[in-house]
Amino acid sequence: MDARDRRRQYGAPLLAEVARPFELPAEREGAEHVVEKLFSSMERIRRVHPFAKGMGLAAPQIGIGRAAAPFADTGNTGARRGEV
Repeated sequence: MDARDRRRQYGAPLLAEVARPFELPAEREGAEHVVEKLFSSMERIRRVHPFAKGMGLAAPQIGIGRAAAPFADTGNTGARRGEV
């Protein structure tokens, strides 16, 4: 099952839970994997919906109960691509 099959919508129990933070540096590999999945999902979303000011996506929104939320700027706001 890939991320497209696990999207969460308003009211989904996972979205009401506190996302578990990564213990870095011990979980670095897992964190990088989650962030890569998030950026991949964001790219698919961007293909069908252009966001004027950029976009972000949290791991629980794609079915991962971890604290990761990358964002991407469209180039219009001066922000950089990164993770929080």
